[in-house]
Amino acid sequence: MNSLKQSILATAAVLTAVEATLAGGTLYCVRESDNVLVKIDLDTLVFTDIGPLNTGGDFGGMAYDPAGTMYLVPGRGNNSLYTVDLNTGNATAVGSHGVNDLFGLAFDTSTSTLYGTQFSGGTGFYRLNTSTGAATFIGDMGRGIGGLAYDGDRDRLIGVQDGNGDLYEINRANGSVSLLFDGPYTNDSGLAWDPDRDYLWGIDWNGVLYYFDIANGFARTDVRTNLGAHDCLEFVGELSGYRLRLSGACPGTVTVSWSGATPSRQQGIVYGANQGSTTIPGGACQGTVLGIQGQVRLVNTVGTGSGSGSVNGRAGTAACGHYLQLVESGSCNTSNVSQIP
Repeated sequence: MNSLKQSILATAAVLTAVEATLAGGTLYCVRESDNVLVKIDLDTLVFTDIGPLNTGGDFGGMAYDPAGTMYLVPGRGNNSLYTVDLNTGNATAVGSHGVNDLFGLAFDTSTSTLYGTQFSGGTGFYRLNTSTGAATFIGDMGRGIGGLAYDGDRDRLIGVQDGNGDLYEINRANGSVSLLFDGPYTNDSGLAWDPDRDYLWGIDWNGVLYYFDIANGFARTDVRTNLGAHDCLEFVGELSGYRLRLSGACPGTVTVSWSGATPSRQQGIVYGANQGSTTIPGGACQGTVLGIQGQVRLVNTVGTGSGSGSVNGRAGTAACGHYLQLVESGSCNTSNVSQIP
């Protein structure tokens, strides 16, 4: 990394912006007519059946632990916590949570905590034991929350009040809620945060697949309709660990955000004209292969902080349409590559 840095010391810093990374990822949901696990390819929007859950319930939720476990609460008529095999669809019981109409489920990766929310049958906010399924009451939300998601970039829990479609941030200490977005109608929906695009995806019993664009004031876009009733939505990304996301506009002021970095390290923001492959020629990270090529240069170094954080900068016109990647000192880990819009 040092030799790469030395070669560009005379180069003016070029910070760039992008709304979406090179994103793939998969959404998983449950088709309610036959309780079959379905996956949705977000590049093609193709729905593919995986297999039956082999358990019943309606209006439930799913939550994914990036360590590799998908959790399920089937919802009405089934008061247990399950894990789901993403290869076969089969659900295996963990244990009873004992809460009627527990519809929302989300996994908080900052604390490895599984949360659940009630809808129709109550307005309680709960913490679930992932080993036993037991639910611990945290507080009363004052409204039913039918879909739940954890926004890892902003460290917040977001729920949707099905029916009126409003989005709320939920206080994890006491269950109180704060309105984020006065949304349009939703009918018993699942909710999932997509870190690659910074969207909240939703799917509902009216057979509509849609997303809320967080960076654009939660503006909603419907992408598929007439799908039949679905619920229990969750996102599983192709990108994990060290991750780069940029927001703003090019040219203009932008924010470079990262997560999954090693705390208290330095990291380089590296620029390239194209996707491709470049090997760092010397220094502590000699031999590290980057996912960019063409005019590759280090444009800034910043601390990783606690492992996640952000910096602001200005993007010049010449940077638009090109690429950024992060390289961490010490480990020489690299992030995903992000394209400038």
